[in-house]
Amino acid sequence: MKLAELNEYLQTFAAMGAIVALLAVGYEIRQSNRIATQQTLSNNWSNWLEHAGNSVDSGIAQTIAKSMTAPDELSLEEKIDLDFYLSAWMYAHHHDYLSLLYDSETELSEFILQDIAGEAPSILGSSFARAWFFKNTFWMSPDIVRTVEVAIADYPVGSGLAYYLSIDALAETLR
Repeated sequence: MKLAELNEYLQTFAAMGAIVALLAVGYEIRQSNRIATQQTLSNNWSNWLEHAGNSVDSGIAQTIAKSMTAPDELSLEEKIDLDFYLSAWMYAHHHDYLSLLYDSETELSEFILQDIAGEAPSILGSSFARAWFFKNTFWMSPDIVRTVEVAIADYPVGSGLAYYLSIDALAETLR
């Protein structure tokens, strides 16, 4: 074997080694990105749970109930409270959905859409909440808007109250 042939083989192996190293670096970056995404989702859900807990302590439950039973009697302060509550609910889901789409995690992003679809009829069951949703769709992902529209299509305004009353009825039958 001539020295030129040996040099050619060595250069070929070196190039293949560089390609393998680049693939390994790409794989490591993807793994790091997945870990970061999972940590972000975990933090977002923790923040949402903390927000929900703080909401309960703040008395938002009474305001939500009033929006279902006597929406015309909501004060400006109560409407602002509802706006913050609904914004936090939607933002938490919206942020997670867009983060997962960015990371090409379609299975998890579909889970977020299913979660929104399951919660929307009760959370957006009052006339105020519905009006809030339709007024704020300009900043939401079209996928989320379509998901919510389909989810609430079969539930008339007032379905939030019906949802909670159905839980009472079910609890009564289980006793």
